Amino acid sequence: MAAQSAVPVYLVTNDPRIRSIRDIGEKDRIAVVSVAVSQQGRLLQMASAKAFGDADYARLDRFEVSMPHADATTAMLSGNAVVNLHFSNAPYQYQELEDPKIHKVTSSTDILGGPSTGSVVVTSGAWRKDNPKTYAAVRAALDDAAKLLSKDKAQAAAIYIRQDGSKLSPAFVERILSDKEASFATTPQNTLQLGAFLHKVGVIRHEPKSWHDYFFADDANAQGS
Repeated sequence: MAAQSAVPVYLVTNDPRIRSIRDIGEKDRIAVVSVAVSQQGRLLQMASAKAFGDADYARLDRFEVSMPHADATTAMLSGNAVVNLHFSNAPYQYQELEDPKIHKVTSSTDILGGPSTGSVVVTSGAWRKDNPKTYAAVRAALDDAAKLLSKDKAQAAAIYIRQDGSKLSPAFVERILSDKEASFATTPQNTLQLGAFLHKVGVIRHEPKSWHDYFFADDANAQGS
């Protein structure tokens, strides 16, 4: 239906030795929510293909450890020896980087060359056809939310904290929303690169040629990618 957010995801480490993915070796372990198949796992494969060649796209998969983001953050901040890298996401990556012992190795922005949509709103073609008024209302609400995020991040942060019951401070949430690499536009960004990669490595059967292949064309003039 629409893109929801393009907030960057960071690969962070508490090991000063690691400055790029080329420095990751046999003794290192990377926390991800799901080994290889998560958003972060696929991004790491894309980075590996660029660094080591297409044939070695899965080179770093064996160093990944499946771990919820909250647990991985706790491990990273405590210096737990189980993992020394975490391919994180918001808000955890921002909390981790407040610790001077932790630094960023790479990010989705680095790998894809710009902001990239990481979450989307989905529905079936059948539901869209059978419920045109509801579909239109939801789609309009998403556009309204994107406009609010663009013009009043303080209010957006307050709404998020209230609705989520979050214990994060309003200033911290507003800082995330103000990240210059983040976007909350409803038009997708840098998704076609991922689709082409997934086809190249045999994960999906059909190679997408346009973002319109997997997003409804509600605005034929929208400039997505």
